[in-house]
Amino acid sequence: MKSPLRQTASGTGLPQGHIASGFWADIYLARLDSLIAQEFPRDVVFLRYADDMFFGIDTVANGETIRRMLGKLVAQTGLSLSQEKTVVQNSDRYLNDTELDEELEKLAKQRFEPVVNDHIFRPSFPYWQLYDSSRHTFVGA
Repeated sequence: MKSPLRQTASGTGLPQGHIASGFWADIYLARLDSLIAQEFPRDVVFLRYADDMFFGIDTVANGETIRRMLGKLVAQTGLSLSQEKTVVQNSDRYLNDTELDEELEKLAKQRFEPVVNDHIFRPSFPYWQLYDSSRHTFVGA
């Protein structure tokens, strides 16, 4: 039976779903992280989880500039952007296009929230209040 997972060409990308994927992404993308920190304007928020990247910018119009800059930096590391996955969108569209998984939400309440609520990883109170009041406001802020 053929695997339902999309196969990548040998020598490209990172294995998906493996427990070490985040570790390898940190090693593999360390140079790119450094280039982004050096080259991007200070008002651009950059977050990365494994090989997924998020850039927070003030207007969608600046998104194409950021995409071009990112493409050049990615090419310097010998990688390339996924054209189908690299999208520029405002926070409202992102939240509307992103559906919550009810089962994951249940697990988060059982496993994640107790850790956060013990104040181990809890952000400062104003941010937490904003998040609790409205995810749309929190992401769009």
